[in-house]
Amino acid sequence: MGSHAVYIWSSRATDQGAALPRQEFGKLKNLISMDLYNNDLSGPLPTTLGNLKSQKVLRIDHNRLTGPIPRELSGLPNLGTVDFSSNDLWGTIPTTGPFQNIPLTSFSNNPWLSMFGWPVRIVAGS
Repeated sequence: MGSHAVYIWSSRATDQGAALPRQEFGKLKNLISMDLYNNDLSGPLPTTLGNLKSQKVLRIDHNRLTGPIPRELSGLPNLGTVDFSSNDLWGTIPTTGPFQNIPLTSFSNNPWLSMFGWPVRIVAGS
């Protein structure tokens, strides 16, 4: 991947689970939109996503991603649209930076996520 990518979009790019490339995404300084929904991606979210200061859209819903939402994402000043729904994420949803304005439905169907210590039980469509 080069460092000049502006958009990444893929839907069902693989028939087998694949991990997000941890180090490579952090090098895409000009990335504005990452849309990787429904790709059967697995493993934790890379903390290097926090290096993408131009990022406006991060859509990684309907995968098999695990672990916490990296706190580094709270430092993305332009992030406005996110969708983490329908994964296996756990831990606390960040509440600072761009996460102050993101609706809870963007985190639905992650049974182990919590906010302020309380479980977030949002089922998409309700």
